[in-house]
Amino acid sequence: MIKEKLARLIDVKSLVTLALVGVLCGMTVCGAATSELFNSAVMLVLGFFFGRKSDGEQSVNAAATVEQK
Repeated sequence: MIKEKLARLIDVKSLVTLALVGVLCGMTVCGAATSELFNSAVMLVLGFFFGRKSDGEQSVNAAATVEQK
């Protein structure tokens, strides 16, 4: 179970998200000015990363909706 979670953490989307958040945090701690474009890009990536559903969850929800009708 832990290996599966670790494997999911080490994919390209996760690495890009972690890198962007790390850079944003580093710039904030150092007091460097961040552009509005960079802030928007980080928020977009975070919204996608935390807002998406896995394919398994979507198919389960779709099946439950069909059963209710």
